[in-house]
Amino acid sequence: MMTFSLLLTNQTQAQTCNEAQTLAKVLYAEARGQPDEGVIAVGNTLVRRKLEWMPKKTLCEHAKRAYQQKAVPSNLSGYYKLIASGLLSGQIKDVTNGADSFDSLPRKPKGRGTRRIGKHQFYIMQK
Repeated sequence: MMTFSLLLTNQTQAQTCNEAQTLAKVLYAEARGQPDEGVIAVGNTLVRRKLEWMPKKTLCEHAKRAYQQKAVPSNLSGYYKLIASGLLSGQIKDVTNGADSFDSLPRKPKGRGTRRIGKHQFYIMQK
């Protein structure tokens, strides 16, 4: 049985955390100027990292700790929100071959490389 305080906490988190909007801001900060596949790849990596590394935290909590967020210009907000929503719902499939990390080129990846897309090298961290 869920206690009232836990229920209230869950409702407060839901009201304050808009995961699609947060992911859209991170995508804009990390992948603007990339081709569609590059934006999607960055998003695949961010969602996978959150699920694998911090499964009990919301994407909003993870993004505040790990990434910069930038306000998305109004003329681009629909594009980034659409991609973010598709990634979070699972409608947009993984294009990174399972990557959980990425770096800007020409940096050498710290793990096993999976793909290069746009200006990023995607890789799986060695555990």
